[in-house]
Amino acid sequence: MRCCRRAIFGLRRLRRRVLFDSLAAELGRNTAATHRIRFEPMQLQFTAVFQKVPEGYIGSVEELPGANTQGATLDEARTNLVEAVQLVLEANRALSEEELRGTDVIREPLRLTA
Repeated sequence: MRCCRRAIFGLRRLRRRVLFDSLAAELGRNTAATHRIRFEPMQLQFTAVFQKVPEGYIGSVEELPGANTQGATLDEARTNLVEAVQLVLEANRALSEEELRGTDVIREPLRLTA
């Protein structure tokens, strides 16, 4: 678990740096944005699936392959699954940044309504 936490903190630092760099670049291009910056928390909803096994519970997310975990109790599996989802999203973001580095891309928010 200690190794997993180090990876989380490293990915969080990388994500903050990427967000700061993109914000700084946007502010440099659009001086009107310097007057009012508002960050809205992103809300997503996924379907968690838990399966009882002799060792406890196995958890996964239907919509996000790779987000899997386990726990001795259902509460522990739920907590671990939230962390697994965060790790998968952060890792995918970091991999995408690395793959697209140096290329001309357009980034914009994608909002979904279900």
